[in-house]
Amino acid sequence: MLSLGFFNPPHLRDGLFELLVTVLSSGGDVCTIFMSGFDRMYTFIYHRDLETADRFYGKLLGLEMEPESDWVIYYRVRTGVTIGVVEDGRGYLRATEDKPVILCLGVPDDGDIGEIYDRLKGAGVRMFTSEVELREAEECVFFCKDPEGYVVEIVKRPRERQPSS
Repeated sequence: MLSLGFFNPPHLRDGLFELLVTVLSSGGDVCTIFMSGFDRMYTFIYHRDLETADRFYGKLLGLEMEPESDWVIYYRVRTGVTIGVVEDGRGYLRATEDKPVILCLGVPDDGDIGEIYDRLKGAGVRMFTSEVELREAEECVFFCKDPEGYVVEIVKRPRERQPSS
């Protein structure tokens, strides 16, 4: 396991098996995951207001909140995959107006992307698409903005495609 000394929260230590299953089921190479030496992935984003971030990620999107400290909150997407929201001025980077990152969250096959769109729009979230769009590669997708200005893409992955005859 990768240890970062002071930063090794217990809630992020599990998940290697689920990550391995995900890699294998998506056609990944088992050697890649074992050779990498990593067992989790998280992305840090920087917010000026953690309570506003929690209303978006915790309450509207329904991600499980896992506080790491009074200035870092993790939102679990799935085991081993986490969004870390850091309070501005306390982490390595600062919150800036320019947000050159898109957070993409995938809806499971049995999930309702339309319900998520309606819930966010009804809560006053700024939407970049006027509806859930159908696209060839993703099947269904929409884009919105989180309270700090990050673009969030919500996508429902394509079902198994039948071979064309």
